[in-house]
Amino acid sequence: MSVLASVRAAVSDEFIILIDSGFRRGTDVIKALILGANAVLIGRMLYAVAAGGEALANE
Repeated sequence: MSVLASVRAAVSDEFIILIDSGFRRGTDVIKALILGANAVLIGRMLYAVAAGGEALANE
């Protein structure tokens, strides 16, 4: 995320920036969007929910 704002400044607004770097908190997602990302890929969070969700459903 340290270079995200400079990348956004270097490219046009038509250029879509996706960022994926193991985000663990919602506040990190918000920061990335504020710094210029169009979207944040959160596969690790969804994997954790899916893996833990099944165990919780069986209780």
